[in-house]
Amino acid sequence: SLERLREEWARPEVRGRLRDEFVAATPFPHASLRQFLGDASLRAVRADLEQLRATEKETDLFRFFQTSDLAPRVERASTRVRKRRRVGSGSGRCAAAGGEAGAAVAGAGGGGCGEGPCAAPALQALARLFASSEFRQLCADVSQCGELCERVDLSAQIYTRGGHLLCHDDVIGTRKISFIYYLTDPDEEWTAAEGGALELYPNEGVAPSGTPASCPSKELLPYADSLVMFAVEPGVSFHSVREVRGGRARVSIQGWLHAPSLELTRCFALRGV
Repeated sequence: SLERLREEWARPEVRGRLRDEFVAATPFPHASLRQFLGDASLRAVRADLEQLRATEKETDLFRFFQTSDLAPRVERASTRVRKRRRVGSGSGRCAAAGGEAGAAVAGAGGGGCGEGPCAAPALQALARLFASSEFRQLCADVSQCGELCERVDLSAQIYTRGGHLLCHDDVIGTRKISFIYYLTDPDEEWTAAEGGALELYPNEGVAPSGTPASCPSKELLPYADSLVMFAVEPGVSFHSVREVRGGRARVSIQGWLHAPSLELTRCFALRGV
């Protein structure tokens, strides 16, 4: 995985093309990298995810299953797990055949692959890739976002039938780049009829600045082995996840890269803090 990042995605012409795509994209800058890891690595990570547990997250704004933090870092305090589902095949599982998938916390003690011996080597390697200086440089080169620190937040999210996420801009703390790596079924391409699209919203022209339009102007389907990135910007980076309507699960790894300080986040002056 890291070798592919250093070879395929490090080529100047590739980064130049991605940078042009990022800047020209609407309704706000973003880029999509197809075949990010390659088929073999994708399948290995999917197999590793079947060994993890997930916590169901549901409020009036979202519904999905989520793992604990997968980023390689020191051991964190455990949290109580109220609802769990094991990832596997059939109902509530992440099988290549396309059943629903559960997600997340591997027991009450956490579940991240950065916390000692890991029985999920492909997932551990992917977490290290997303925490690497090479990946930070890729994101910085494509987005022209400026300096990024070593902190990365990382978790797997599984949207089963009815799963969704309402419109928001991702602005929390020092978040600077948001990225999503899709681990959907590689044997049959995802279709619009299944829902689960990443919806991007323009600003509402007649409303106060920083108000999203009522309808998205662009939808990105969660194609297997694709990675989407965008800059986190207050009142601009509005997005949502369309409700999943099919029987297959929308499986992804969601992550954020951070600015070294709050003052170095994008459009800090607009936050009113």
